[in-house]
Amino acid sequence: MIRAQTVVSLVAIALAGAACAPVPQVETPVDYQVIQRDSDGGAWVEVRGSLASSTGQIEMSVILAGEDRTPWRPLSLATGAGGQQFRGNLRVPQGGWYQLQLRLDGGRPLTVVSRFGVGDLFILAGQSNATNTGSGRQPGVNDRVAMFDGEHWWRAADPMVGVQDRSRDGSPWPVFGDLIQRATGVPVGLASVGHGNTRIADWHPRRPPVSAFLDSSRYTVLRRRLQALGGARAILWHQGESDAREGTGTDAYVRDFNDLRQALAGDTGMDVPWVVARASFLPGLKPDAMAAIRRAQEFLWREGLALEGPTTDDMQGSLRARDGIHFSSLGLRMHGELWYAAVWAALYERSAAP
Repeated sequence: MIRAQTVVSLVAIALAGAACAPVPQVETPVDYQVIQRDSDGGAWVEVRGSLASSTGQIEMSVILAGEDRTPWRPLSLATGAGGQQFRGNLRVPQGGWYQLQLRLDGGRPLTVVSRFGVGDLFILAGQSNATNTGSGRQPGVNDRVAMFDGEHWWRAADPMVGVQDRSRDGSPWPVFGDLIQRATGVPVGLASVGHGNTRIADWHPRRPPVSAFLDSSRYTVLRRRLQALGGARAILWHQGESDAREGTGTDAYVRDFNDLRQALAGDTGMDVPWVVARASFLPGLKPDAMAAIRRAQEFLWREGLALEGPTTDDMQGSLRARDGIHFSSLGLRMHGELWYAAVWAALYERSAAP
């Protein structure tokens, strides 16, 4: 697993007879970072960082493909106790990986970020079958699929970083990410925030922190992750098994989900689509209890509160791990393929924009 460095800088070779130029320390973007594209097929990328010593001018440019690059643009400079801070925004078309270069006082370009892109971001939420509890880690086979833990970006592979339950095994998300990236041709970023054994009520915005040792509720982690990303194409929700076990009614599930959805949109100012799986199965549960949760999930689709995700209740036999609850390695691959098919149908085939 390759971690994106917070700062990736190459020291420029000084011009003959001149001292070495100061090296910019870049805070954003970073390697493997994906910025959500907009309906126009691009994004405004914030470039921010610092210099230990002063310079007269600093400019930015992005190498797109081959020799193609964006025009050099000046960054604003502010002097502080630790040196100079620079900041600016650059319009970048969808695609990647791209390289960010900076230039000091018109000198030699410095490559400070080697791979970042503009594409699609997905937040992965719910309970254990949305985290790393499957049997068999799925490898990251596509270099243009990344994952984000709230602070750092990495090349995507199991175990997915950022989950709240600290699970360390397999998930469907590397398979999903690879398929989506190959279909869209743009970089894909995955942010996993799930927590095993949670009911829909455990994600309620008014739910207190998980324990006295943690200052964040499950909702707070979800909200902060979306805010850190600055937007997402969709939230993929796989949850419902614990509610079936606890006997949550259809109306209660719909109410709690809608409270969650509305609170997140209101608190962040980002009305991100939700794609909700039909998921309720646990071994030994009464059919009526599982059916109540499936009715709730189907109501969300029908009323336009969520988009239709995959159905996973009928993934049985060799698709399940020995516990009968989580998925085998074969099941994880199928789970990822089902998410791809559902997301493609819900977000891409039905939309005129990419």
